Amino acid sequence: MSVAADWAWYPFGQSKTIFLIRHAQGHHNVAGEKDIAAYKSWDWADASLTPLGFSQTRSLRRHLAQLSPAPRLDLVVVSPLTRTLQTACAVFGTPADEKPPSAGDQQAAPVLMLPSDEAPGFTSSGAPPFVATELCREHYGLHPCDARQSLSHYAKTFPAVDFSQVESEEDVLWKPDIRESDDDLLERSHHFVKWLLQRPEERIAVVTHSGFLHALLSHAGHDCPPPVQDYLRTGFRNCELRVLTLANKRNGSVAPTSIGLNFPGGHPSGPSAGSDLLDDVEGTVKEQEASDDANKS
Repeated sequence: MSVAADWAWYPFGQSKTIFLIRHAQGHHNVAGEKDIAAYKSWDWADASLTPLGFSQTRSLRRHLAQLSPAPRLDLVVVSPLTRTLQTACAVFGTPADEKPPSAGDQQAAPVLMLPSDEAPGFTSSGAPPFVATELCREHYGLHPCDARQSLSHYAKTFPAVDFSQVESEEDVLWKPDIRESDDDLLERSHHFVKWLLQRPEERIAVVTHSGFLHALLSHAGHDCPPPVQDYLRTGFRNCELRVLTLANKRNGSVAPTSIGLNFPGGHPSGPSAGSDLLDDVEGTVKEQEASDDANKS
């Protein structure tokens, strides 16, 4: 008897909860909606968030705070461009002007983002660790809005973000005359998924870009009904959040997180016999009797 695979079971440690977020509205988005050619203008190089963009981050931050229970995050992964860094800090950080539980807490909380004319600063009070990686950057090349500034600039502006995963001080990935191919972006998204699966954290927020999200989810849900596939592959709006489960289907060993959480049961050695054992024994006896009768004849 065959059973239709309408569901799948995976050990707890073989899956992660991923909070996928596209950055909030940037100045380049506004210019691009008026004239798509603006995406090639240096006026919008490494564009920052608009006032509406920061308003969008506040709305998402309130949404997450109102959930019951509030989701626990182990890590925030962010693309090292201004608009994604601002989005991540504004959503998951604490406004520097927000009154802390005590003065001691305020002193102990490292600064996530320095204040500017565009937005207040944010601290890491109550926030998970932040790590930046170029694996989840937007398409490399051609569009100045997708070029990053020096690593030292970001490290100064976003002091509590871990930039150790970014290998070069200057942007060696962005080329002024070559746009990264869709195939290369798709391959990079696969490397990013492998990187996520190798990390120990189980609940991870990823703050990234529309083009990268399209590549990341372009083949997602191939074993799901068409409406689910359509949902997964529909483009993200600015500051949109989707929470997905990422399962590791190829790892042949049970992850340590599962081993640590699971309990082995009773202490006597050997398997614990259930009532089904009688069915197995009787079935074996009947098979043996049938085989003996056949040999006699």
